[in-house]
Amino acid sequence: MFLSRSQDPEVGKSRVGVHWTASPAVAKVFAGDNGFWGKGTVLHGTAPISHIETDTHTLEKGEVNIKGNLHEKEVPLKKNAPVMVTGKDTIKEVPNTGGEADEWGQELPPKYRVRKRTYNPPREMKA
Repeated sequence: MFLSRSQDPEVGKSRVGVHWTASPAVAKVFAGDNGFWGKGTVLHGTAPISHIETDTHTLEKGEVNIKGNLHEKEVPLKKNAPVMVTGKDTIKEVPNTGGEADEWGQELPPKYRVRKRTYNPPREMKA
């Protein structure tokens, strides 16, 4: 499972959040400060299947897309469910050095650098 954070959380704090996804691509999209690919953090984690929230009233209250038409592959966890955080990817925007353009003269989009970190042993946190 993957969780997006716009800022790098201090792993070791008690809570990481209940809105996880099964898609690393979706997590990267939501990692940015503006809700899109950019600087931010993607946490990698695991949780027992018994800790996935299935109550539709609770899911609707938590603004989870229960119809699945957004293709977010959301894996909502129960509040305070244990999560084993196994690693994180820190995404940083590397600015263009200026004047870089493609073959049509348009400015190139920014580049991104990803720093991967694995926690061994995993760190236990709460959703």
